[in-house]
Amino acid sequence: MRYIVHVLVCLLVTGCATATFKPWSGAEVYEGKGGALRNVGGIDVWEHGEPDRPYRIIGIIDCGVPITGGVWLAISLLTTDSQVISAAKEKGADGIILQRSDYTNMGQTSYGKPLGSVRQVAIAIKYVTNEPEKQDGQSSFAGNWAGTFKDLVNQQSGSLSVTVSKNNEVIGSIYNSTKGVSGSVFGTISNTGITSMTYTYPGVVYTATGIMRIDGAGHLVGNFNAYSGNTLFGTVIIDFIKQ
Repeated sequence: MRYIVHVLVCLLVTGCATATFKPWSGAEVYEGKGGALRNVGGIDVWEHGEPDRPYRIIGIIDCGVPITGGVWLAISLLTTDSQVISAAKEKGADGIILQRSDYTNMGQTSYGKPLGSVRQVAIAIKYVTNEPEKQDGQSSFAGNWAGTFKDLVNQQSGSLSVTVSKNNEVIGSIYNSTKGVSGSVFGTISNTGITSMTYTYPGVVYTATGIMRIDGAGHLVGNFNAYSGNTLFGTVIIDFIKQ
């Protein structure tokens, strides 16, 4: 058991993996139709789809890690994910689009355990923002916004009214019309749209993380993952109009 713990520390702390970054030549702007999104350490990780906002490709990240024994397969996938995300952050990417995770079977060890390698390939991207011109260094999203939210998982909806300060702070109120309860909202939104908010209802606190952007109609829109503690329980769409 002590040996297993030692190997786990090697894989998860030192990495035991190699990530290579190949710069992309070209300035073409792409836009997908969305996909499964999670944010890890400030990096958007897109799976089973592409960003539903304009972006450019800045490079390709390729990471491989050897494994010995079937028990290491899941651990190796976590290691390659971590290395790919670290490489993306180092190169200044806003996000990555996961392309594939391959497992190559290379036979067996002398102890009869599977021997192989795991490879993760991802596209590193930068978002192309359509932000209004900043004034006096204030946030691109500064102002008063009001609109609606829809929780697609729990079939709930309601209204939101927030103020975004020039320092990217968000504060306001929320009304869940499905349950008939009101609450408060506070959080932050970065100049690239990365948003973190906390919703407080009587006796209940939820958090939400996601990406917001100003669309072609001037609306502030975004998709969020909502959490109760550390448990993901909802997917929320927000649509604001500037007041």
